[in-house]
Amino acid sequence: PGTLPWAGRFLLVMLPRLRFCLPLLAWLTRAYGLGIPLSSRQPGQFTEFQGRRVGFGSVKEVRVPLAGATIPELEEYLTPERVATAMWDRDKVKSVGDGCYELRMEKLSFVMLDIDSSVLVRVAREPDQPGVISLNSESFSVAAQSPAGTLSTAELGITVRVSGTLQILSGTPLAVGGQVGFETEGDLPGLMMLTPRPVVTAASGGVNSAVMSIVLGEFEKGMTNDFQAWRREREAPPPLRDDAPAPLPGAVAAAVSSGGQVGMGLDELELEDFSLFGAAEEEAPPPSPPVAASSFVEEDEFIHQGGWML
Repeated sequence: PGTLPWAGRFLLVMLPRLRFCLPLLAWLTRAYGLGIPLSSRQPGQFTEFQGRRVGFGSVKEVRVPLAGATIPELEEYLTPERVATAMWDRDKVKSVGDGCYELRMEKLSFVMLDIDSSVLVRVAREPDQPGVISLNSESFSVAAQSPAGTLSTAELGITVRVSGTLQILSGTPLAVGGQVGFETEGDLPGLMMLTPRPVVTAASGGVNSAVMSIVLGEFEKGMTNDFQAWRREREAPPPLRDDAPAPLPGAVAAAVSSGGQVGMGLDELELEDFSLFGAAEEEAPPPSPPVAASSFVEEDEFIHQGGWML
């Protein structure tokens, strides 16, 4: 009696220590990307610092009006393959199958670093949501080179993420659009920790612009052109089969185009063809029956006189 239970004594001992640990926990939470999700950020560029760690990225809203499009058309059109075709140049983006595409960035410069990187992005149709396409990075590759040599990206804790959603947007006309973003973060190596923050922020802006030009590609122009091409393919008549009947002869086609009945045209054609083949036989006179010599000459009753009557 009169003594605090063991839990109370534990709290009295640990609370002062937790007070000093909380800032460290908050720093770790923010430093390793556990703060604002990329999908929840507002459009625009951002740069954040926490100790030696820096994170930056960009979020952009896109909207492509498609004149004359209907909702059923767009729901049919918006497939992962079509979106990838419309967004990305196949010379810069490689399809690796299973709905994934490798986005290879051109060499980027960040303060004193030269960076080669690529991101594997999955493009997928959202289940039970017709006309909604999601983009999410699954893996990445980064190679960083500094004046001091090649850096270990694992030791620097570098991460790269791409995320976005495209869908049908209401309005007149209907449009396809949404929000697409990119972010990366890592520890500043060596002397870069002494680089003024405005310099780092300016460098991150250049990286953001270069990366977003790859991520978004030619989305606005490509989506318009690809949708029109898809619509032409959809409305084109189906090609003739190999076993399709041969075209009608010219005479029959003329009879059909003149509004006559096809059956009558065929009958007339058959009669005409028959008369053409039989005309020579009908116009030629019938051959004379063979005539015996006795029908031309008769013996004179005075045959004894040697006379003949023709």
